Amino acid sequence: MHAFRIVVTASERSLAAVALAAMLSCAQTGKEAEQKWFSFRCPDGQTVMAQFQLPEDKFVNVRFAGRELRLPHVISGSGARYSDGKTTFWNRGESVLMQIDDKIVVQDCMLQ
Repeated sequence: MHAFRIVVTASERSLAAVALAAMLSCAQTGKEAEQKWFSFRCPDGQTVMAQFQLPEDKFVNVRFAGRELRLPHVISGSGARYSDGKTTFWNRGESVLMQIDDKIVVQDCMLQ
């Protein structure tokens, strides 16, 4: 009999927590699930709001700096990245960053 040990990093646990919260929001009914927004508080006091389009995860709706954007999911080496080529929303675990024109405008915004 062999024992297997699975090692999970803190980052993977955080990502799993956000994924679980997103999945639980899908368990809500109809309109309520569609309206689930996640709030991320940035060190400079700004807030980034995100609404994930589950279960397909093809888009994220983002509210930031007085704008609302719908960003398509793009390939990422780590985390979940959404970008229209100009604005990027990058979610890693319970943290996000926003990038505009290849310049990071906020980072280390933590899930509330």
